[in-house]
Amino acid sequence: WYVMEQKKANGGVLIKILMMAILPLLCGTVILILISANTIKSGMSEEALTGLADMAKSVAQVFDSIAPGEWHIDGDELHKGEFNFSQNQEMLDNFVQTSDIELTFFYGDTRYATTLKDDKGNRIIGTQASAEIADHVLKKGEAYTSTDTNIAGQAYFAYYLPVKSGNQVIGMIFAGKPKAEVEAFVSAKLSLIIIPGIIVVCVAGAICVVAGG
Repeated sequence: WYVMEQKKANGGVLIKILMMAILPLLCGTVILILISANTIKSGMSEEALTGLADMAKSVAQVFDSIAPGEWHIDGDELHKGEFNFSQNQEMLDNFVQTSDIELTFFYGDTRYATTLKDDKGNRIIGTQASAEIADHVLKKGEAYTSTDTNIAGQAYFAYYLPVKSGNQVIGMIFAGKPKAEVEAFVSAKLSLIIIPGIIVVCVAGAICVVAGG
């Protein structure tokens, strides 16, 4: 009887030691998952915006060299010097044909050239940027970034770059990517951390339950 009681007592001590070792691991794993998920999500959002900024700047450099002269509107068409940009919007398509990025050239706050299309396949031109974006880019002359800009009913990660003629801001270039696509990509990457973490938590929890039983 004494031996059985002694074994039972020793078993209880071992269980307590085991649970004391596992519970911190369990809590630490949960905390690590939450911190890692938040860090990755933030970092990849920044990476997406940086990619959009690089695209907008590249487009601006090309546009600046396509023809001599200043940007201006002739009738309802966009020109740079003698070059009719409105009739050559395929230039924008060439930039994005291998990516999911959309581009728009604004003269003032109005879209005059874009890769964005409506349900019928027509380019979405003649529409305007929001007052907040126009104020930030056109009046302040600063780039504008957003992770939730609504365009034609769809949310976008967006970067707006001021376009200058001399010292005057005359328009802006938009580079954007559908928010749903960015979030899907981020979720796929997060699953590589979250799923193994959940498995560790479940295993540790099961061990605690068995040991406690």
